[in-house]
Amino acid sequence: MRRIRLIICVAVALSLLTLTAVAYAAANYAGRTSQHAPISLTVSAGAVRKIHFTIYIKCPSGHKYAIAAKGFPAIKIANGKFAEKFVALHASATATIKGKVRPRRVTGSVFLRNYENPEHHFCSATARFDLRR
Repeated sequence: MRRIRLIICVAVALSLLTLTAVAYAAANYAGRTSQHAPISLTVSAGAVRKIHFTIYIKCPSGHKYAIAAKGFPAIKIANGKFAEKFVALHASATATIKGKVRPRRVTGSVFLRNYENPEHHFCSATARFDLRR
């Protein structure tokens, strides 16, 4: 009976160590947004990092601009979800990134609002993403 308890305790301890190792291993995700533009990110140490995406913003005039966005600070993951709003200097641009992390999958959306000098207006767009490892 003691031997069975010991085996069960060892099995539980090993599974907890494996789960901990998996939780801290960096996982890279890449794919396309709902606008068919590239997006990539890394999940590591309880945060979403290295976020890179392209988004096509639309202006009131109807003109569209491709914006490559990167250099965001890490976003903490809490209860499998993440969300953060970033504001550029002088509030000339804002970006909101939010989503949900599941095993082998990250889903969410990006929103970008940017002041375009040629337009003399703010232009914006939202794109969804569904990324897999």
